[in-house]
Amino acid sequence: MSTAFGLALSPTFERARVLSNVLRWFFIINLGVTAVWLASVLALLIWPQAANYSPDGSLMSVAGLPMPERINAVAAITIRTAPALVLLYHAIKIFGCFAKGEVFAATPIAHIRAAGFWTILWAFTPALSEIVLDHQHIVKFDPPLLAFGIATFIAAHVMGEAQRIADENASIL
Repeated sequence: MSTAFGLALSPTFERARVLSNVLRWFFIINLGVTAVWLASVLALLIWPQAANYSPDGSLMSVAGLPMPERINAVAAITIRTAPALVLLYHAIKIFGCFAKGEVFAATPIAHIRAAGFWTILWAFTPALSEIVLDHQHIVKFDPPLLAFGIATFIAAHVMGEAQRIADENASIL
């Protein structure tokens, strides 16, 4: 078991590999549940009585709404949910790499960078869904989510630079 640098990982890393695999399966299940939920939301266009949820998860009835408003409601829900699907995909890939012992390697670093990018985008989805629903141009976002996304994106860049330096040092030897 080694990293991208060819270094042996500590024996205690085996527990981290197992936990990474557990998290990978947790994210796989969440991705499936979220995808099924999003598909059921899309069914609101055809069967408006099928579910009664608003974009923020609270109960509401869309049965009495005309088709253009139903389309807007489904679009707003999709806008707020799509980044979560992409983040879950990248989390699956990240923890899959960790479970295989790939830590400071190009693949997990790329997925961490992508997860940071999509977290940044996800922070602004409340504003986008408000524009779709109410046609209001309100700057509304989730500051903690934005900060976490930026920090994750920067951390991935730092990890990538560390990998590049280590590769250079390994080529010298």
